[in-house]
Amino acid sequence: MLKSHSQRTVGTVLLLLLLLVCLPDNSEASMRVLGSLGFEAYGYEDELEENHLWLFQSTRFSLYDNSKPLSFHFSGSYAGDNQDEFSNSGKGRFLKGYMQYGQLGNATKVKLGRFFTQRGVLLGVVDGIEIQQRINSKLGISLVGGISSPYTREFEFGDTSDDLTFGSELNYYAGSFWMFSNSSLKLSNAVQKRETGEFRNRVGISGFGRINSTLSMFAVAHLRLSDSLLKKVVARLRYHTTDWNAMCEAALITANTADYSWFADFGHLSYKRVRFSVDRYFKQGAWAGGLDGALLLSEKTGVRIGPVVTTPYGQLGYRLYSGDQALSDGPWASVRYKPVPGLELYAYGAIVSYEWEAFDIEAEDIKMFFAGGNYTPAFKDDITFSIDYEIYQTPQFSSDRSLKGGISWKFDSKWMKG
Repeated sequence: MLKSHSQRTVGTVLLLLLLLVCLPDNSEASMRVLGSLGFEAYGYEDELEENHLWLFQSTRFSLYDNSKPLSFHFSGSYAGDNQDEFSNSGKGRFLKGYMQYGQLGNATKVKLGRFFTQRGVLLGVVDGIEIQQRINSKLGISLVGGISSPYTREFEFGDTSDDLTFGSELNYYAGSFWMFSNSSLKLSNAVQKRETGEFRNRVGISGFGRINSTLSMFAVAHLRLSDSLLKKVVARLRYHTTDWNAMCEAALITANTADYSWFADFGHLSYKRVRFSVDRYFKQGAWAGGLDGALLLSEKTGVRIGPVVTTPYGQLGYRLYSGDQALSDGPWASVRYKPVPGLELYAYGAIVSYEWEAFDIEAEDIKMFFAGGNYTPAFKDDITFSIDYEIYQTPQFSSDRSLKGGISWKFDSKWMKG
Protein backbone atom coordinates (compact mmCIF):
# COMPACT_ATOMS: atom_id res chain seq x y z
CA MET A 1 0.00 0.00 0.00
CA LEU A 2 2.81 2.41 0.87
CA LYS A 3 4.46 1.77 -2.47
CA SER A 4 1.29 2.59 -4.40
CA HIS A 5 0.80 5.78 -2.33
CA SER A 6 4.39 6.79 -3.05
CA GLN A 7 4.02 6.15 -6.75
CA ARG A 8 0.83 8.22 -6.94
CA THR A 9 2.37 11.10 -4.99
CA VAL A 10 5.60 11.17 -7.00
CA GLY A 11 3.56 10.91 -10.18
CA THR A 12 1.41 13.87 -9.15
CA VAL A 13 4.50 16.01 -8.41
CA LEU A 14 6.07 15.18 -11.76
CA LEU A 15 2.80 15.81 -13.60
CA LEU A 16 2.42 19.26 -12.04
CA LEU A 17 6.02 20.09 -12.94
CA LEU A 18 5.48 18.84 -16.51
CA LEU A 19 2.32 20.94 -16.90
CA LEU A 20 4.17 24.07 -15.81
CA VAL A 21 7.04 23.55 -18.21
CA CYS A 22 4.92 22.47 -21.19
CA LEU A 23 2.16 25.09 -21.05
CA PRO A 24 1.98 26.83 -24.45
CA ASP A 25 3.58 30.24 -24.50
CA ASN A 26 5.87 32.62 -26.36
CA SER A 27 9.08 30.83 -27.35
CA GLU A 28 11.05 33.75 -25.95
CA ALA A 29 9.61 33.26 -22.46
CA SER A 30 12.20 32.69 -19.75
CA MET A 31 12.14 30.14 -16.94
CA ARG A 32 13.86 30.45 -13.58
CA VAL A 33 14.69 27.75 -11.04
CA LEU A 34 16.19 28.47 -7.63
CA GLY A 35 16.66 26.45 -4.48
CA SER A 36 19.25 24.39 -2.63
CA LEU A 37 20.64 20.89 -2.20
CA GLY A 38 21.97 19.91 1.23
CA PHE A 39 23.68 16.98 2.90
CA GLU A 40 24.19 16.50 6.66
CA ALA A 41 25.69 13.85 8.92
CA TYR A 42 24.54 13.64 12.56
CA GLY A 43 26.29 11.42 15.10
CA TYR A 44 25.42 10.73 18.75
CA GLU A 45 25.51 8.08 21.48
CA ASP A 46 22.19 6.89 22.95
CA GLU A 47 21.36 5.83 26.54
CA LEU A 48 22.48 2.27 25.72
CA GLU A 49 25.94 3.59 24.74
CA GLU A 50 25.24 2.69 21.12
CA ASN A 51 26.66 5.01 18.48
CA HIS A 52 24.38 6.31 15.75
CA LEU A 53 25.17 8.04 12.49
CA TRP A 54 22.24 9.61 10.69
CA LEU A 55 22.62 10.85 7.12
CA PHE A 56 20.24 13.50 5.79
CA GLN A 57 19.75 14.74 2.25
CA SER A 58 17.44 17.69 1.52
CA THR A 59 16.17 19.19 -1.71
CA ARG A 60 14.31 22.45 -2.14
CA PHE A 61 13.50 24.30 -5.34
CA SER A 62 11.03 26.68 -6.95
CA LEU A 63 10.39 26.86 -10.70
CA TYR A 64 8.96 30.07 -12.20
CA ASP A 65 7.63 30.94 -15.63
CA ASN A 66 8.38 34.66 -15.90
CA SER A 67 5.82 35.17 -18.68
CA LYS A 68 2.84 34.19 -16.52
CA PRO A 69 1.98 34.06 -12.78
CA LEU A 70 2.67 30.32 -12.52
CA SER A 71 5.22 28.54 -10.35
CA PHE A 72 5.98 25.15 -8.83
CA HIS A 73 7.50 24.63 -5.38
CA PHE A 74 8.99 21.47 -3.87
CA SER A 75 10.73 20.53 -0.63
CA GLY A 76 11.73 17.01 0.40
CA SER A 77 14.37 15.09 2.30
CA TYR A 78 15.78 11.64 3.03
CA ALA A 79 17.14 10.31 6.35
CA GLY A 80 18.70 6.99 7.38
CA ASP A 81 20.51 5.50 10.43
CA ASN A 82 23.60 3.29 10.14
CA GLN A 83 22.49 1.18 13.15
CA ASP A 84 19.54 -0.13 11.15
CA GLU A 85 21.31 -0.13 7.79
CA PHE A 86 20.56 2.92 5.71
CA SER A 87 18.61 0.88 3.18
CA ASN A 88 16.20 -0.41 5.86
CA SER A 89 15.80 2.64 8.08
CA GLY A 90 15.97 5.27 5.36
CA LYS A 91 12.76 7.18 4.74
CA GLY A 92 11.84 9.93 2.35
CA ARG A 93 10.02 13.07 3.43
CA PHE A 94 7.65 14.94 1.12
CA LEU A 95 7.40 18.27 2.92
CA LYS A 96 5.73 20.31 0.20
CA GLY A 97 5.03 20.12 -3.51
CA TYR A 98 2.45 22.41 -5.06
CA MET A 99 1.58 24.40 -8.15
CA GLN A 100 0.81 28.07 -7.53
CA TYR A 101 -1.10 30.53 -9.67
CA GLY A 102 -0.55 34.15 -8.71
CA GLN A 103 2.35 36.10 -7.29
CA LEU A 104 2.89 38.68 -4.56
CA GLY A 105 0.47 41.53 -5.15
CA ASN A 106 -1.97 39.58 -7.33
CA ALA A 107 -5.65 39.71 -6.37
CA THR A 108 -6.02 35.95 -6.91
CA LYS A 109 -3.75 33.16 -5.66
CA VAL A 110 -4.31 29.42 -5.94
CA LYS A 111 -2.21 26.57 -4.50
CA LEU A 112 -2.73 22.97 -5.56
CA GLY A 113 -0.78 20.08 -4.01
CA ARG A 114 0.87 19.67 -0.59
CA PHE A 115 1.44 22.94 1.23
CA PHE A 116 1.65 24.49 4.70
CA THR A 117 -1.25 26.75 5.67
CA GLN A 118 -1.94 29.03 8.62
CA ARG A 119 -5.39 30.55 8.42
CA GLY A 120 -6.44 31.52 11.93
CA VAL A 121 -7.61 28.35 13.69
CA LEU A 122 -6.52 26.21 10.72
CA LEU A 123 -2.84 25.33 11.04
CA GLY A 124 -0.96 22.47 9.41
CA VAL A 125 0.07 20.74 6.18
CA VAL A 126 -2.71 19.93 3.72
CA ASP A 127 -2.93 17.87 0.53
CA GLY A 128 -5.51 19.87 -1.37
CA ILE A 129 -6.25 23.35 -2.64
CA GLU A 130 -6.06 26.87 -1.21
CA ILE A 131 -7.70 29.88 -2.87
CA GLN A 132 -6.97 33.46 -1.84
CA GLN A 133 -9.05 36.26 -3.32
CA ARG A 134 -8.72 39.99 -2.62
CA ILE A 135 -12.20 41.39 -3.18
CA ASN A 136 -11.25 45.06 -2.81
CA SER A 137 -8.70 47.22 -1.00
CA LYS A 138 -10.18 46.32 2.40
CA LEU A 139 -11.65 42.83 2.07
CA GLY A 140 -10.11 39.45 1.26
CA ILE A 141 -11.08 35.80 1.68
CA SER A 142 -9.16 32.50 1.77
CA LEU A 143 -10.60 28.99 1.33
CA VAL A 144 -8.78 25.71 2.07
CA GLY A 145 -9.95 22.16 1.41
CA GLY A 146 -8.34 18.73 1.26
CA ILE A 147 -6.96 16.04 3.55
CA SER A 148 -4.44 16.39 6.36
CA SER A 149 -0.95 15.23 5.38
CA PRO A 150 0.55 12.31 7.37
CA TYR A 151 2.52 13.46 10.42
CA THR A 152 5.54 11.53 9.11
CA ARG A 153 5.42 13.58 5.86
CA GLU A 154 6.17 10.42 3.91
CA PHE A 155 5.40 10.02 0.22
CA GLU A 156 1.81 8.99 0.83
CA PHE A 157 -1.62 10.54 1.34
CA GLY A 158 -4.00 10.38 4.29
CA ASP A 159 -7.32 8.57 4.16
CA THR A 160 -9.98 10.68 2.46
CA SER A 161 -12.62 9.25 4.81
CA ASP A 162 -10.75 10.04 8.04
CA ASP A 163 -8.52 13.07 7.45
CA LEU A 164 -10.78 15.67 5.83
CA THR A 165 -9.80 19.27 6.47
CA PHE A 166 -11.66 22.43 5.49
CA GLY A 167 -11.24 26.03 6.56
CA SER A 168 -11.67 29.66 5.63
CA GLU A 169 -10.47 33.10 6.69
CA LEU A 170 -11.99 36.53 6.12
CA ASN A 171 -9.61 39.51 6.30
CA TYR A 172 -10.94 43.03 6.82
CA TYR A 173 -8.53 45.99 6.79
CA ALA A 174 -10.48 48.64 8.65
CA GLY A 175 -7.85 51.40 8.67
CA SER A 176 -8.92 53.99 11.25
CA PHE A 177 -11.45 52.59 13.69
CA TRP A 178 -12.46 53.98 17.11
CA MET A 179 -9.19 54.67 18.97
CA PHE A 180 -7.06 52.64 16.53
CA SER A 181 -5.27 53.40 13.29
CA ASN A 182 -3.96 50.87 10.76
CA SER A 183 -6.38 48.33 12.24
CA SER A 184 -7.39 44.94 10.85
CA LEU A 185 -9.78 42.12 11.74
CA LYS A 186 -9.66 38.42 10.82
CA LEU A 187 -12.39 35.79 11.16
CA SER A 188 -11.60 32.11 10.59
CA ASN A 189 -13.04 28.62 10.93
CA ALA A 190 -11.75 25.06 10.58
CA VAL A 191 -13.51 21.72 10.29
CA GLN A 192 -11.40 18.56 10.66
CA LYS A 193 -12.58 14.97 10.68
CA ARG A 194 -10.87 12.51 13.02
CA GLU A 195 -10.43 8.71 12.93
CA THR A 196 -13.42 8.30 15.25
CA GLY A 197 -15.65 9.79 12.57
CA GLU A 198 -16.31 12.89 14.67
CA PHE A 199 -15.66 16.40 13.42
CA ARG A 200 -13.58 18.98 15.28
CA ASN A 201 -14.99 22.48 14.71
CA ARG A 202 -13.12 25.67 15.53
CA VAL A 203 -13.80 29.37 15.00
CA GLY A 204 -11.44 32.25 15.61
CA ILE A 205 -11.27 36.03 15.64
CA SER A 206 -8.21 38.26 15.86
CA GLY A 207 -7.60 41.97 15.62
CA PHE A 208 -4.70 44.40 15.46
CA GLY A 209 -4.54 48.16 15.79
CA ARG A 210 -2.18 51.04 16.56
CA ILE A 211 -3.21 53.39 19.34
CA ASN A 212 -0.46 55.87 18.43
CA SER A 213 3.03 55.82 16.89
CA THR A 214 4.51 53.95 19.86
CA LEU A 215 1.66 51.81 21.20
CA SER A 216 -0.11 48.88 19.48
CA MET A 217 -2.51 46.13 20.56
CA PHE A 218 -3.20 42.60 19.36
CA ALA A 219 -5.96 40.23 20.53
CA VAL A 220 -7.04 36.74 19.46
CA ALA A 221 -9.73 34.29 20.56
CA HIS A 222 -10.10 30.65 19.43
CA LEU A 223 -13.32 28.83 20.30
CA ARG A 224 -14.61 25.27 20.06
CA LEU A 225 -18.14 24.64 18.84
CA SER A 226 -18.78 22.21 21.69
CA ASP A 227 -19.52 22.14 25.42
CA SER A 228 -16.00 23.31 26.32
CA LEU A 229 -16.21 26.50 24.31
CA LEU A 230 -12.98 28.30 25.11
CA LYS A 231 -9.70 27.21 23.55
CA LYS A 232 -7.49 30.28 23.69
CA VAL A 233 -7.75 34.00 24.45
CA VAL A 234 -4.69 36.24 24.19
CA ALA A 235 -4.37 40.03 24.51
CA ARG A 236 -1.01 41.73 23.99
CA LEU A 237 0.00 45.39 24.38
CA ARG A 238 3.34 46.51 22.88
CA TYR A 239 5.26 49.78 23.36
CA HIS A 240 8.16 50.63 21.05
CA THR A 241 10.46 53.64 20.62
CA THR A 242 14.09 54.04 19.58
CA ASP A 243 15.12 53.70 23.26
CA TRP A 244 12.48 51.41 24.79
CA ASN A 245 10.69 48.21 23.86
CA ALA A 246 8.07 46.78 26.24
CA MET A 247 5.36 44.12 26.06
CA CYS A 248 2.61 42.86 28.35
CA GLU A 249 0.43 39.86 27.53
CA ALA A 250 -2.44 38.07 29.28
CA ALA A 251 -3.69 34.68 28.09
CA LEU A 252 -6.16 31.94 28.97
CA ILE A 253 -5.28 28.69 27.18
CA THR A 254 -6.57 25.12 27.13
CA ALA A 255 -4.88 22.13 25.52
CA ASN A 256 -5.68 21.47 21.87
CA THR A 257 -7.32 18.08 22.44
CA ALA A 258 -10.45 16.60 20.95
CA ASP A 259 -13.51 16.42 23.17
CA TYR A 260 -13.48 12.62 22.95
CA SER A 261 -9.77 12.34 23.86
CA TRP A 262 -8.92 11.07 27.34
CA PHE A 263 -6.47 13.98 27.63
CA ALA A 264 -9.48 16.31 27.75
CA ASP A 265 -10.14 15.11 31.33
CA PHE A 266 -6.93 16.67 32.65
CA GLY A 267 -7.98 19.95 34.20
CA HIS A 268 -4.42 21.16 34.71
CA LEU A 269 -4.00 21.38 30.94
CA SER A 270 -5.92 24.67 31.16
CA TYR A 271 -3.99 27.61 32.55
CA LYS A 272 -3.82 31.39 32.81
CA ARG A 273 -0.60 33.16 31.91
CA VAL A 274 0.73 36.69 32.21
CA ARG A 275 3.96 37.61 30.43
CA PHE A 276 5.95 40.83 30.28
CA SER A 277 9.26 42.15 28.99
CA VAL A 278 10.97 45.51 28.95
CA ASP A 279 14.24 46.52 27.22
CA ARG A 280 16.20 49.77 27.34
CA TYR A 281 18.47 50.40 24.35
CA PHE A 282 21.61 52.39 25.10
CA LYS A 283 22.84 52.00 21.52
CA GLN A 284 20.35 50.78 18.93
CA GLY A 285 21.24 47.28 17.69
CA ALA A 286 24.24 47.01 20.03
CA TRP A 287 23.78 47.56 23.79
CA ALA A 288 20.63 47.06 25.86
CA GLY A 289 19.44 45.95 29.28
CA GLY A 290 16.13 44.32 30.05
CA LEU A 291 13.91 42.21 32.23
CA ASP A 292 11.36 39.56 31.29
CA GLY A 293 9.07 37.33 33.28
CA ALA A 294 5.90 35.26 33.38
CA LEU A 295 3.23 34.19 35.87
CA LEU A 296 1.60 30.79 35.26
CA LEU A 297 -1.68 30.04 37.04
CA SER A 298 -3.19 26.56 36.93
CA GLU A 299 -3.74 24.12 39.79
CA LYS A 300 -0.33 25.33 40.96
CA THR A 301 1.31 28.71 40.55
CA GLY A 302 4.64 29.23 38.82
CA VAL A 303 6.77 32.35 38.43
CA ARG A 304 9.66 33.01 36.02
CA ILE A 305 11.73 36.20 36.01
CA GLY A 306 15.19 37.21 34.92
CA PRO A 307 17.40 40.07 33.67
CA VAL A 308 18.95 40.13 30.18
CA VAL A 309 21.94 42.14 28.92
CA THR A 310 22.38 42.56 25.16
CA THR A 311 25.80 43.29 23.62
CA PRO A 312 27.05 43.52 20.00
CA TYR A 313 28.18 39.87 20.34
CA GLY A 314 25.16 38.29 22.02
CA GLN A 315 23.16 38.16 25.24
CA LEU A 316 23.77 37.27 28.88
CA GLY A 317 20.91 36.50 31.24
CA TYR A 318 19.69 34.79 34.38
CA ARG A 319 16.51 32.74 34.89
CA LEU A 320 14.74 32.21 38.21
CA TYR A 321 11.72 29.87 38.49
CA SER A 322 9.76 29.65 41.73
CA GLY A 323 6.28 29.08 43.12
CA ASP A 324 4.38 25.83 43.68
CA GLN A 325 5.92 24.18 40.62
CA ALA A 326 9.51 23.23 39.84
CA LEU A 327 12.22 25.43 41.36
CA SER A 328 15.26 26.27 39.22
CA ASP A 329 17.70 29.08 38.66
CA GLY A 330 20.88 29.70 36.75
CA PRO A 331 22.72 31.84 34.18
CA TRP A 332 22.65 31.51 30.39
CA ALA A 333 24.59 33.12 27.56
CA SER A 334 24.15 33.36 23.79
CA VAL A 335 26.99 34.48 21.50
CA ARG A 336 27.07 35.25 17.77
CA TYR A 337 30.21 36.60 16.07
CA LYS A 338 31.44 37.18 12.51
CA PRO A 339 35.26 37.40 12.67
CA VAL A 340 35.79 37.55 8.90
CA PRO A 341 33.47 37.90 5.88
CA GLY A 342 31.65 34.66 5.16
CA LEU A 343 32.28 33.11 8.60
CA GLU A 344 29.67 33.13 11.38
CA LEU A 345 30.28 31.54 14.80
CA TYR A 346 27.62 31.02 17.46
CA ALA A 347 27.30 29.38 20.87
CA TYR A 348 24.76 28.95 23.67
CA GLY A 349 25.29 27.73 27.20
CA ALA A 350 23.22 27.38 30.38
CA ILE A 351 23.69 26.07 33.94
CA VAL A 352 20.55 25.30 35.91
CA SER A 353 20.03 24.21 39.51
CA TYR A 354 16.79 22.18 39.41
CA GLU A 355 14.47 20.83 42.12
CA TRP A 356 10.86 19.56 42.17
CA GLU A 357 9.44 18.33 45.47
CA ALA A 358 6.23 16.99 43.88
CA PHE A 359 8.26 14.34 42.03
CA ASP A 360 10.89 13.82 44.74
CA ILE A 361 13.59 15.33 42.55
CA GLU A 362 16.31 16.68 44.79
CA ALA A 363 18.48 19.65 43.83
CA GLU A 364 20.70 18.80 40.89
CA ASP A 365 22.74 20.71 38.32
CA ILE A 366 21.95 20.55 34.62
CA LYS A 367 24.43 21.86 32.06
CA MET A 368 23.94 22.46 28.36
CA PHE A 369 26.36 23.83 25.78
CA PHE A 370 25.90 24.28 22.08
CA ALA A 371 28.36 25.73 19.55
CA GLY A 372 28.66 25.84 15.80
CA GLY A 373 29.41 27.86 12.75
CA ASN A 374 28.67 28.51 9.08
CA TYR A 375 31.23 29.33 6.41
CA THR A 376 30.54 30.60 2.89
CA PRO A 377 33.76 31.14 0.88
CA ALA A 378 34.02 34.48 -0.90
CA PHE A 379 35.17 32.75 -4.09
CA LYS A 380 32.21 30.31 -4.00
CA ASP A 381 29.28 32.10 -2.38
CA ASP A 382 26.74 29.43 -3.42
CA ILE A 383 28.36 26.82 -1.13
CA THR A 384 27.94 26.87 2.69
CA PHE A 385 29.64 24.55 5.18
CA SER A 386 28.19 24.08 8.68
CA ILE A 387 29.13 22.27 11.88
CA ASP A 388 27.35 22.01 15.27
CA TYR A 389 28.42 20.45 18.55
CA GLU A 390 26.18 19.93 21.60
CA ILE A 391 26.73 18.53 25.08
CA TYR A 392 24.04 17.96 27.74
CA GLN A 393 24.93 16.85 31.26
CA THR A 394 22.67 15.74 34.12
CA PRO A 395 23.26 13.40 37.09
CA GLN A 396 21.66 10.66 34.96
CA PHE A 397 23.49 11.45 31.70
CA SER A 398 27.02 12.66 32.32
CA SER A 399 28.12 12.54 28.67
CA ASP A 400 25.32 13.19 26.23
CA ARG A 401 27.08 14.58 23.15
CA SER A 402 26.21 15.01 19.50
CA LEU A 403 28.01 16.33 16.42
CA LYS A 404 26.48 17.46 13.14
CA GLY A 405 28.19 18.66 9.98
CA GLY A 406 26.86 19.52 6.56
CA ILE A 407 27.20 21.23 3.22
CA SER A 408 24.58 22.99 1.09
CA TRP A 409 24.60 24.31 -2.46
CA LYS A 410 22.32 27.15 -3.54
CA PHE A 411 21.42 27.50 -7.19
CA ASP A 412 19.62 30.13 -9.25
CA SER A 413 19.40 29.62 -13.00
CA LYS A 414 17.46 31.09 -15.92
CA TRP A 415 16.91 29.82 -19.45
CA MET A 416 14.71 30.48 -22.45
CA LYS A 417 11.80 28.23 -23.40
CA GLY A 418 11.53 27.07 -26.97
